Amino acid sequence: MKHYYRLLFLLLFPLLVLAQPAHGKKVVGYYAQWSIYARDFNVPKIDGSKLTHLNYSFYGTTYDPAHPENTKLKCLDTYADFEHMEGGIPWDAPVKGNFYDLMKLKEKYPHLKVLISVGGWTKGQDLSPIAASPVARAALAADMANFITTYPFIDGFDIDWEYPLSGGTDGTEIVNGSPVPPQKYSPDDNKNLVLLLKAMRQAMPNKLITIAAGNNVRNVSKQYLGPNNRSQYGMTEDISTYCDYITYFGYDFGGNWYDKTCYNAPLYASGNPNDPLYGATQSESLDELTNQYLNVIGFPANKLIMGLPFYGKKFDNVAANSTNGLFVSAPRYVVPGCTNPQNPTGTWDGSGACEKSGSIEICDLVGNPVTNSHAYLDPNTMQVTPSAASAGWVRYFDNTTKVPYLYNATTKEFISYEDKQSMDLKVQYIKSKNLAGGMIWELSQDTRGSIPNALLNQVDTSFGSVVPGTVSISGSVKNGSALVTNVTVELRNASNVVIQTVVSTNGNFAFNNLTSGQNYSLTAVKASYTFVPVSLNNVTVNQTAVVINGTQPTYTVSGTVLDGSTPVSGVTISAVSGSTTLTAVSNASGVYSVAGLTAGLNFTVTAAKSGFSYTPASTVYNAIDANKTLNFTQGAAVVTYTVSGTVLNGSTPVSGVTITAASTAGNVTATTNSSGAYSLTLASGGNYTVTAALTGQTFTPASTVYSNLNANKTLNFTQDAATSTSKISGTVKNGTTPVAGAKVELVLPWTDNAHPWKSVLATTDTQGKYSFDNSVVDGYTTITSLKLNTWSNGEVNYYPNNLANFAVPSTPTVYNFNTSSTAKATLAAATNLISGTVKNGSTPVANAKVELVVPWTDNTHNWKSVLATTDASGNYTFDNSVVAGYTQILSLKLNSWQNGEVAYYPNNLANFAVPTTPTVYNFNTQTTVVTKPVVAITAPTASAIAINLGSSINFVASVGLSAADATTISSVVFSLDGQSISATNSSGTYTASWTPVANQFGVSHTLTVTATASNGTTDSKTYSFTLTCSGANCPNALPVITWNSPSNTTVYQSSFQAVPISVTAVDSDGTVSGVTITINGGTFNMTAGTNNTYTYNFTPTAYQDYPIVIKATDNKAAVTTLNNTIKIATISGNRFIPLPSKIILGYAHSWENTSAPFLYFSQIKGSKFNVVDYSFVETVNRDGYTPILTTNDARYLTNGVFDKQLLKNDIKTLRDSGVPVIVSIGGQNGHVVLENVTQKNIFVNGLKAIIDEYQFDGVDIDFEGGSMNFSAGGLRDISYAGISAYPRLKNVVDAFKELKAYYGPGFLLTAAPETQYVQGGYTTYTDTFGSFLPIIQNLRNELDLLAVQLYNTGGENGLDGQYYGTAKKANMVTALTDMIIKGYNIASTGMHFDGLPASKVLIALPACPSAAGSGYLTPTEGINAMDYLRNGTNFSGRTYTMQPGGPYPSLRGLMTWSVNWDASSCGNSSELSKAYAAYFASQGTAKTLAVEDITAESNATVAYFRNNTLSVANDTGDIAQVDVFNTIGQTVTSHRNIQNNKEVLLNSPSFASKQIFVVIVTDKSGHKKSLKVMNFLN
Repeated sequence: MKHYYRLLFLLLFPLLVLAQPAHGKKVVGYYAQWSIYARDFNVPKIDGSKLTHLNYSFYGTTYDPAHPENTKLKCLDTYADFEHMEGGIPWDAPVKGNFYDLMKLKEKYPHLKVLISVGGWTKGQDLSPIAASPVARAALAADMANFITTYPFIDGFDIDWEYPLSGGTDGTEIVNGSPVPPQKYSPDDNKNLVLLLKAMRQAMPNKLITIAAGNNVRNVSKQYLGPNNRSQYGMTEDISTYCDYITYFGYDFGGNWYDKTCYNAPLYASGNPNDPLYGATQSESLDELTNQYLNVIGFPANKLIMGLPFYGKKFDNVAANSTNGLFVSAPRYVVPGCTNPQNPTGTWDGSGACEKSGSIEICDLVGNPVTNSHAYLDPNTMQVTPSAASAGWVRYFDNTTKVPYLYNATTKEFISYEDKQSMDLKVQYIKSKNLAGGMIWELSQDTRGSIPNALLNQVDTSFGSVVPGTVSISGSVKNGSALVTNVTVELRNASNVVIQTVVSTNGNFAFNNLTSGQNYSLTAVKASYTFVPVSLNNVTVNQTAVVINGTQPTYTVSGTVLDGSTPVSGVTISAVSGSTTLTAVSNASGVYSVAGLTAGLNFTVTAAKSGFSYTPASTVYNAIDANKTLNFTQGAAVVTYTVSGTVLNGSTPVSGVTITAASTAGNVTATTNSSGAYSLTLASGGNYTVTAALTGQTFTPASTVYSNLNANKTLNFTQDAATSTSKISGTVKNGTTPVAGAKVELVLPWTDNAHPWKSVLATTDTQGKYSFDNSVVDGYTTITSLKLNTWSNGEVNYYPNNLANFAVPSTPTVYNFNTSSTAKATLAAATNLISGTVKNGSTPVANAKVELVVPWTDNTHNWKSVLATTDASGNYTFDNSVVAGYTQILSLKLNSWQNGEVAYYPNNLANFAVPTTPTVYNFNTQTTVVTKPVVAITAPTASAIAINLGSSINFVASVGLSAADATTISSVVFSLDGQSISATNSSGTYTASWTPVANQFGVSHTLTVTATASNGTTDSKTYSFTLTCSGANCPNALPVITWNSPSNTTVYQSSFQAVPISVTAVDSDGTVSGVTITINGGTFNMTAGTNNTYTYNFTPTAYQDYPIVIKATDNKAAVTTLNNTIKIATISGNRFIPLPSKIILGYAHSWENTSAPFLYFSQIKGSKFNVVDYSFVETVNRDGYTPILTTNDARYLTNGVFDKQLLKNDIKTLRDSGVPVIVSIGGQNGHVVLENVTQKNIFVNGLKAIIDEYQFDGVDIDFEGGSMNFSAGGLRDISYAGISAYPRLKNVVDAFKELKAYYGPGFLLTAAPETQYVQGGYTTYTDTFGSFLPIIQNLRNELDLLAVQLYNTGGENGLDGQYYGTAKKANMVTALTDMIIKGYNIASTGMHFDGLPASKVLIALPACPSAAGSGYLTPTEGINAMDYLRNGTNFSGRTYTMQPGGPYPSLRGLMTWSVNWDASSCGNSSELSKAYAAYFASQGTAKTLAVEDITAESNATVAYFRNNTLSVANDTGDIAQVDVFNTIGQTVTSHRNIQNNKEVLLNSPSFASKQIFVVIVTDKSGHKKSLKVMNFLN
């Protein structure tokens, strides 16, 4: 379940606008990670003010065809990305290198979007097979999402695949001494690219996804799919469906490979037949390429970004000519030992003889001291320098292609390049085509020194300029004299076609660079407005102050106010919309009328008169579109009392202090006046907590409570003395303990030349206090951020984690920080002495457990066992502190029982000295890595084959070996449907021919190819296909009938309703002439529909079985019959399995995960989980409303095809054991948004079909980020009537109410939202925080269980006002669970969440550390929290106290993510579920510990404490395992006696307390003995 970063202040405050492009176009700059080396161009040198997006390039991929699920991103240079410290990167920063600099660049330029570019010329070879594999592309997309979670300043990913279908590297190019592998291709590359982007979008719905498309004018329409060409390839989606924008290469059109001079990036075609880029019908140029993308492929112009090169190409050996060097022979160099002819030496080409690129960068042409101290060009004028001119260099500009070049007739050299003139023309072209912007390759290539970034500055200037010979039209949209905000303005040409649109937030608009002399018209669009179009004819000059006038109708709300039947006068009726309030007062007849309600606005109408309440309390009219009648009824008189007083600072009144009286009914506030006085009017009988608040100040008393208010009260406050004269000061604490030496960072933005961007640190004193001198902020008006960086503070998180973008306070203000976690251990300075890797063959093993055992050495260095867990790359390490003071290691190994019963070799490194220098100890599942056969079926590949009767099919497979050694292939067997067919071998390519007979057509077949090596190892691959007949010899094929619905032929009904019966009938060699159905004694014609479907609505008359016979007849009178039976069953509670009294609920994955392996439901049977949630139902193509069950098709195959019946049987196995199975909708990738009733009905009916077909016992609402889109942040009435004004919210509530009502008693409804959507509403209510509360409140009667995920989205404030994050472990669980049961006010909205009975509440925790991003608790910690909530039992370290009403003995139990993680090695073989089951068992038997098979056969075993170490000894060494429990059944520690020691020594923090422990000793025969031991020394 998904991990979200919560940046509250970015929601509350607008981003600070630093210098950024003002022209509105996108400027995407590529930055190469290798620029830090010879180029000396580190990230801080990037001018982010001229860019909108930065593509960090490149990342590669890891891909293994045998394990596509392990596909991941690959860092290509760890030193550049994460290690270098150039430019003053702090030594203790957790991430160094370019990523630290990128993070700082984002802080400096908040507008800048940073993306990771994957692929490139040399590292994109695996993108083709990855995109072709659904598993691989999903795995890569998931790794991308995880990457952004780790580095949240990254905004998305760019795919630079060079290139789909054709082009790219050919295997002969040499880079850094090694050949670049050839590009890989698939015939479906173009379609697979779309599917890869789709997977990325599903994994990262809110992040940027882009591609870099190629430049081959003649091929791009095949390589890239857009709206115009996708249908040719059977696609309904394309690249633009999923990409935020598409860059395309505007360079490398011409180059040295032609052995002829030409241009690198011509804007237009030359038209010269001597030009290598010339074509009679189509030439290579940017204009031609742009036309392909816009008009042939059909990409929207506002998503297209044209490439701009900051480099060119150099040609030597130019032939004598009369064309100034243009379009003439320039052969490359033939170099001995090089496969290819070599280009001239380029700017950064090294000494490698076969590695010349011929690329010349602009920084080189203007004189880069590193590569060329003698400039060709002046960096300011871009003209040839005098010294270059004297050497024979001449600059030419081609007015046809719009590009410059340099030519030296003496030295026979030619250089194609870009300068400011050509760059300006390219940008003007982008503007003329209304493209989205320009893309730059590459930023480090620009000019340096005294005139840096000459080309980037030109790009910025050109985008902001006006195209010569064009006109502009500007003006405003008004309603009378008022500007109309948030309005769309359309500009149309003489043909009334919209050519440009502007969405104006303030009502002003401008259209630039329009063709002069044309006719234009303008209009505006906004709901409920009517606008008068403006026509402008023959526009030859700029048009300003153009006004588009609009009007809105107004409406009236009127009615009466009555007390019973008596009119009530003097009642004020208010209609409020935003800042607009319209009022009327009822007259003597009780009649009122509020006029002037503007059409299209949302109005909330209320009635008010002092001392009375009115029904309805409020009525909302959304987008009002008619006059309304609204009558009010007056309630009984309300008795009120006042709480009043003063606020003084000494004797001086304090104005502007907010006094708040908080109660369960909401908050009432007042503000002190200039005399310091205030008064609150409160309803009698309420319980109120009254506080005073003013930014930066505290008051005495801090709070005062009035219970059952029944009189007027006087309450005076005194302002506490200020502690600092500094405008910015505060404290840093760890809980209540001051933190000395903490570093607080203040970041200020660039304001003017005298006040640049700067970062200042303050260090806390011994009392945890810090302050910034006022001179630090003098001259600044805004603070970019105030925070404690983790890397500057020992990896400790402080909260708030960033105070961002706020005004410099005018008076001394206090900003306090606190930590909810214990400081992490100081980073080890030395390299660890013991480390290594764990692998399965060549594949790294993540989450493997490596055990290190050291012996008793002295009283301070006892025997101990320490575990290290491998990371994703299979690496493990032990900190040097583990072996400090020891000289000997007893053992270093991987225990099979801790590693999924897998054996690793060496199986035990025993009795060796602690190394004195860092030493690597590697482990593997194989004693040696064995060479194996590798089989690939290469032809045919189609899933359906059509041939004529008598024709043959050739099956082709390639067979090789995984490594080159003495191993050979001994046999290759082709098997079709279990029958062997002979094959021939040609150099490892095996071919078998098969001629099918008549009865083998129209059915599916499976081919299996098995290869056996000389060492006995084998490899098999299968290929499944459907065979149909096509041709003159084919016999008449019978029609084929496929049953569609009802999918579950047992239909449950509470009353008799029509049952839609649907089939598909097709005839492969003709047509279907008719379909009939025989049911309930009659035969009827079925109705033909679209896509060969036939339907009939059958209404049953009894609860019974109804046999069905369906016949389809084809055009040759051939008949096919399909028999089925529909059972009509009554809905009763008997269908559903009831919930147990104490619940352990786990989610079961419907997908593969190497770390948390897939489990069949039959494997879950017999586990400790007594409720299981199937994960997940999602929606088709993320449409938000059409449910689809995700299935692990490969696990349920019949003849190689997914068989849903096998899945149904599997689910039934678990249900038959008495465990309810609930289907969960949503999850991390889920997307549910119900915009209207139609979508709600589709959603409900779809869920019914899934529930009925698979016999689920209920549905679970697991809405996460992709489904939390209710657009209800303005909700102020949590009742059903209140949410009815918000369709997305109401439709979700209605959907689940309808499901519960439809299925009746016994049907289970559960929910598992995240903390920010529930407890987050206690402090903040938006469309995110607290947004799930209206759903819980309105489904409180329908919900059976609520399990708020106490992980991933972090902590929240508890009812005691303290923050409880995941670092507070058990205290977070108790605090946030107590909130759900007690209920609470929802921020300052006036709404209240009523809480749920404890019997409906589960605590929700991850099963092991890897199961979630945060929030893991050991079973002991979790059970401590559970026992405190259920029984009030105290636990060590408890800081939260339950609110009145607890404990809650009926608290229902535990939910965990997930069953699979619990069963994994990370979950220590179901440690969590077993521990909670033992706890619940102890609760059910008066806390009596239940232990299986405890005997007293062995009396030789003794257990006692030696200091805080538990000794368990047996003279004969008959100890197999020791388990230690506390008296409530919680596991304290366990140990397997693998070494057969006669004495086992155990340590645990629990042993430090004086309490009884139950010790269970299992001997080698499996018998158990129970001993009770107390550590009396404590």
